[in-house]
Amino acid sequence: MANRLTKGKVLFGSLRTSGVVAGNTSTLKTTVTTLTDAAETMTAAQVVTNGGLLVCTPTAARAKTIPTGTLTCAALPGYVVGDTFEVSFTNLTAATHALTVTAATGATIVGSATVAAATSATYKVRVSAANTVVWYRVA
Repeated sequence: MANRLTKGKVLFGSLRTSGVVAGNTSTLKTTVTTLTDAAETMTAAQVVTNGGLLVCTPTAARAKTIPTGTLTCAALPGYVVGDTFEVSFTNLTAATHALTVTAATGATIVGSATVAAATSATYKVRVSAANTVVWYRVA
């Protein structure tokens, strides 16, 4: 999602502010990023800057490697340990072909890393230390 609420702070792209947010945040713009039908390493822009709404229609099982912790943190200007954001994967294939989310240096995945055919997965990504992130599967 392009907007992230973390410990009383809100990130909108590169704008960070503190305070109370009122209203419906679902009206904020998010870019849907279509991933390639191949094994690939995703960019920090795909998972952070563009809002983290990722779709793929694989024709075979595919590995999707998340960006390194260093690249992810670099895409979060002014980040502090404890900041979070969400990333969602949607597997659009009708049957059979799974996506497997794989870790990179400085990034850890907690929970299932498999996105089965015709399903979605949502991860809460938390900055756990300088240049280090943990991807928690929450749905």
